[in-house]
Amino acid sequence: MSSATVLFVLDAVLRSGRPRAGDWGLMVALGPGFAAEGALLRW
Repeated sequence: MSSATVLFVLDAVLRSGRPRAGDWGLMVALGPGFAAEGALLRW
């Protein structure tokens, strides 16, 4: 897996129970070469 890992992390978070309204989440992943992906979420 590469930078698409953040989508799998998001799936795992949502399967374990929804965060409360107002909670923050930060997901960051690095892929081959210099591929980077990140997401800052607020529920």
